[in-house]
Amino acid sequence: MDDSQQPLTRDEAYDKLTSLIPKNQLEAEANLAEYIRFAKNDLIVLGANLPWAAWRWENVGTFAKQGVVRGLIGKPVAAELMLDATFIDFAKAYVRERHSHNPNESMNGHINRLRCLRVLEMALLEVHGCANPILVDHRALNQAVTFSRKYFSERTAYQTGINLQSIADLLVKKKIIPTVVRYWTSPISDVRKMGYAVGTAGDKARAEKLPDQQALRALSEVSNHRLETDNPDHQRDIYTTSVTALLLSAPSRGGDEVHLLPLNLDFKATDKFGKDQMGLLWNGSKGFGRYTKWVWEGIVPVAERAIGRLKAMTEDARKLARWLEDPKTCNHFYRHPACPDVGDEEPLTWEQVCNAMGYVQDRSSLHSYGLSAKNCTHTLQELWRDHILPQHKKDHPYFPYVSRKEAAKGVKGGLKFSQALFCMQVNQLAPRSGTSPVKLWMPNLKTYGREVGKSFATTTSIFDRHGYKGDDGEPLQLRSHQIRHLLNTEGQRGKMTEEEIAWWSGRIDLAQNEVYNGMTEQERVDRDKGILANEHGHVVIVKVNPYSLEPKATGSIETYGHWQVDSRKPASLHDLDVQPKLTNINTLWGRCEHDYALSPCEGFANCLACSEHVCIKGNGQDDREKLDRIQGLMSRVATEIEKANAQIEEGDWGAEEWLDHQTKWHAKLQQLVEILQSSKTEDGARIKISGANSQIYLHRVLRNVAMTALENNTLPKDVIQEMLEAIKQEEPGIKTITFHPGRPFSSLDQADTIDGKVTDGA
Repeated sequence: MDDSQQPLTRDEAYDKLTSLIPKNQLEAEANLAEYIRFAKNDLIVLGANLPWAAWRWENVGTFAKQGVVRGLIGKPVAAELMLDATFIDFAKAYVRERHSHNPNESMNGHINRLRCLRVLEMALLEVHGCANPILVDHRALNQAVTFSRKYFSERTAYQTGINLQSIADLLVKKKIIPTVVRYWTSPISDVRKMGYAVGTAGDKARAEKLPDQQALRALSEVSNHRLETDNPDHQRDIYTTSVTALLLSAPSRGGDEVHLLPLNLDFKATDKFGKDQMGLLWNGSKGFGRYTKWVWEGIVPVAERAIGRLKAMTEDARKLARWLEDPKTCNHFYRHPACPDVGDEEPLTWEQVCNAMGYVQDRSSLHSYGLSAKNCTHTLQELWRDHILPQHKKDHPYFPYVSRKEAAKGVKGGLKFSQALFCMQVNQLAPRSGTSPVKLWMPNLKTYGREVGKSFATTTSIFDRHGYKGDDGEPLQLRSHQIRHLLNTEGQRGKMTEEEIAWWSGRIDLAQNEVYNGMTEQERVDRDKGILANEHGHVVIVKVNPYSLEPKATGSIETYGHWQVDSRKPASLHDLDVQPKLTNINTLWGRCEHDYALSPCEGFANCLACSEHVCIKGNGQDDREKLDRIQGLMSRVATEIEKANAQIEEGDWGAEEWLDHQTKWHAKLQQLVEILQSSKTEDGARIKISGANSQIYLHRVLRNVAMTALENNTLPKDVIQEMLEAIKQEEPGIKTITFHPGRPFSSLDQADTIDGKVTDGA
């Protein structure tokens, strides 16, 4: 037996055995490697030439550890501050693969994923000492939750927990971690949405979503200063006040809506009343598409001035963009007004280089940009070819389009730099750094946020620059989305329909209107009184001449004589005291909304005199037939009036009362027909009698309980009286129940009269 066939000693066998890798671990690593390979090589979202090894991906974020991103300010990340080497490729694969399922998502999706990945990497290192994703288990996920609560706000921590669940589900699905982890759920509860709450806390939460009125007044005052578009020191204020004016013109998003507006965005049109209206051509984000936003009348002059100022101060940048777009000129130095008047190949002094590039007259500025400060070193053509164009291609890879999304639209409508209202030059809003006449730049939501937010060592807000403070002495601040909340709230106060508010806001889902409704609880109550009266029988006292057809608005309802017309739809169930309607029965005249599951018809089929019956304005055949029936009924009542008049002439007793009754009934029907035929009544409007018996679900329950208690004598009389008072309605003609102390229930008359009001003694 040779040496190779000698048996292993016990220690050698043990060492060889402990070096073996479990099969399930090998499979997990193979599956992880395949997931990374697929995302890296097979997917094309975020760009076919995505720089996989880069520390930062444009429009995505930075693959750095938790807590170091805030201090980067555009600087490259040191190797020790990047995500762990065993984790970073998975993080990149996860970001790209998840984005492939929704390529149109906003950057917030990337921000949330990267935030989650950072705390997960930190948790893996804390628990296992290694950040390999195959080690994700309950302990690591729970530790990640602990870090989320430590570093993030309540709402952000909740979102991070949801993302941790998604990562765990994916790893299980790809057979990278054990199946048991699938059942892990985040223990972080969602924060209560105070925007829906009632009371002081709810009002405070809604108010916080609205802009500070002092901040708006300050911006208005700055806008009314004498701002000159050709003065570099004024352009920063022009930009900030103009963006604010556009946000106030119509409810908009400050990111890829306002800052990606075209140059020719405004136009005039004449409405149906012959009045000029101003519209803005808008590209609604979140899938809404291109449409027209109409500007409310009071802000039109402000919007026109803002657009005019922006066009003037950005025209030089668009000239540069057109130069770069033109294949005949793009390879030659752009001859701006400060450009030295020399040939393209003529050597330049260092002062001429500064003038050509737009730098301050200082040799050190040339060194900071990697240029020589020696005379006769550079030429215009060399600067253009070796410095300007390479930097331009790096900064704007989708040129002539302003972004990847606009480039994807292409000839179908993608926005080019030369067509953009906010096309600017580098450092145009920071003239002390030297505005570059040969480099393009586009501001964004972060730019505006810095202008109206907190001041820092490197930037000063517009409020601090001009010395504005709040009444409490604290610095003023503003968020762009607060203005969107303000306009939506004013639309609600102005009784715009939900469809109008959603369209004006560029919103597909009408239910989201409620999120932007900043009205106080009392305002909501006042607004919805009409809805409650019409929909669920709450009493609204309307002082109106019953024989006048002049509309009298009450809450959300207009009252025409004897009838109430409701053209408004409630925003959500939060606005209504919901009464269950298990049935909707069509009648000869319209539709009955009585809940027959609770009680039979209480109106003895006298539908047009019952507030639970509605007539609906419409152009359908069924609607027209019902209108014809109402007109036929009105004709028959007119015949009864003629007969009553004839009987009066013959001296019949009681004919006068019949004539009075039929005359009033004819007037009500005539008003109803006029409402249904009027062009001012919108299709779908619901018309019902005003001042008739109308009780909500709670009223009926209380009445039945009270009647049972009266019959069985099971409650103290003062309690029964309190229950009855709770449901008594003070409108003339409304049925109520009256309790007479000292009289047994059986002795109550079928009809008692109190203060001239008919009450139901039963």
